[in-house]
Amino acid sequence: MFVSEYFGLDDELDKMGGFDCVLDNDSRFFINLMRLKVSDVPEFKDSYQRINDYFSEIATLLNASDSKEDKLYETAFK
Repeated sequence: MFVSEYFGLDDELDKMGGFDCVLDNDSRFFINLMRLKVSDVPEFKDSYQRINDYFSEIATLLNASDSKEDKLYETAFK
């Protein structure tokens, strides 16, 4: 079952360019961010915070943006 089917979104995810994953199969490949928070693997040290900081910066830019044509939106998109 696709996410769009589960939530009754028809083709809304497709229109927005969103990933319409298969819940029963694709979800096994998603990263559980909460596990990164407590991981003791050296390569993942501070990864939880770095990921949150990364997306927080994008959200800040998008919140300040007035349209898809302005510099803030373009920077967030990049």
